[in-house]
Amino acid sequence: MKKLRNEEKVVKQKKKFSIYEIFNLKNLIIFLISLFVGLVISVVYGIIRAFEFIYVVDGFFLGSCVVIFVGLFDLILNQGTFDVVAVGFSNLYAVTKKNGTKKYDGIYEYAETKRAKRQESRFRFLAIVGAGIVLLIVTFILYLIFNASVQVK
Repeated sequence: MKKLRNEEKVVKQKKKFSIYEIFNLKNLIIFLISLFVGLVISVVYGIIRAFEFIYVVDGFFLGSCVVIFVGLFDLILNQGTFDVVAVGFSNLYAVTKKNGTKKYDGIYEYAETKRAKRQESRFRFLAIVGAGIVLLIVTFILYLIFNASVQVK
C-alpha cells in the first residue's frame, strides 16, 4: 500500500507545470528554425513564380501552412499515435540485425522508454505552430497591402 502511495506522489509531481517548459532556449531555436524554413519556402515559391507580389503572398501562405502542419504533426507524434507502427518497424529492424531478437516486447514497453523524452518535449509544437502563426500574420498583412494596391489602380 505504501508503494502505491509513493507512485501516486511521483505521478502527481510529473504533472507540475512550469512556464520555463515553454519558453526555453531549445524552443526558441526551434521557433527560429521554423521561421527560417517558412521563409525559405516562401522565397523558393516566389523565385519559381518570377517574384510577382501576389505570388510572394501565396508563398508566405504556403510556408505558414507547411510550418503549422509540421507543428500539429509533432503534437500528434508526441502523443504516441504511431507507436504501433514504430514498434513494428523497430522490432523488424532488430530481428534482421540482432540475431533474431526483438527490441521491444510490446507497445507498453516502447511507450515507457519514450515517456521521459516525450515529457521533455511536450511543448515543442507550440514553438513550431507559433512560427507558423507569425508567418500567417505576415501573409495577411501582405495580402492587405496587395488588395489596397489593386483597388487604387
